Amino acid sequence: MVYIAVSIKVKSPEQALASIKEAVSQKPDLLELRLDYMPNLDEKALDTVLDCCSLPAIATIRNKDEAGPDKEAGFKGTEEERAAYLRQAVERGAAYVDIEAVKYGEIKGYGFDKKDAKLILSYHDFEKTPGHLINMCAAFKYNLPEADIIKFAVKTNSEEDCEAVMRLLEQVDNIPLIAIGMGELGIKTRVHPKNYLTYICLSKEEASAPGQYNIEEAREELAKQ
Repeated sequence: MVYIAVSIKVKSPEQALASIKEAVSQKPDLLELRLDYMPNLDEKALDTVLDCCSLPAIATIRNKDEAGPDKEAGFKGTEEERAAYLRQAVERGAAYVDIEAVKYGEIKGYGFDKKDAKLILSYHDFEKTPGHLINMCAAFKYNLPEADIIKFAVKTNSEEDCEAVMRLLEQVDNIPLIAIGMGELGIKTRVHPKNYLTYICLSKEEASAPGQYNIEEAREELAKQ
């Protein structure tokens, strides 16, 4: 089963509450809260947003180095502050936390503990598909044993890139994976049956990464499997 997660750009508590209500009405499995979009993120705002989630939430506060080309995305504070907010998200009941694999050691060093939440360790490349994805995945799993799920979101510029992403999904079976080929060429990777989940958007204008389906499109594609 491929879970469906609506990705929500959290720009203010008021906007987030409206978007969460709309998303919940579409009955997805999960909500991803892109909290790094909020320019004035603070403890009260974080509590307000998490408290209104009636579905399991993925708390994402993306580091600016892997936030992509959208200038609104990417946490503007320090890594110590980001670790504190991620820790707060876990304490307030976030079911998942997404942290960049290359930043996890630093975040953990500032006192982050996933506790009962599932930890998604992620890697993003908005320009290309790196070679040797399978070796990268093995290295993340070996060096970061706390990971519950490993995520790769990479730009697919050719059919060969798409095949590399799908080969990763088909050959790695010792840890749940999310492997996404960003862009129009890679859209089929988003509904590959071995993906742990697929991220979808409320509307194309609200897409947080290139090539996201909306919920109707995702369900239609998944029903074909």
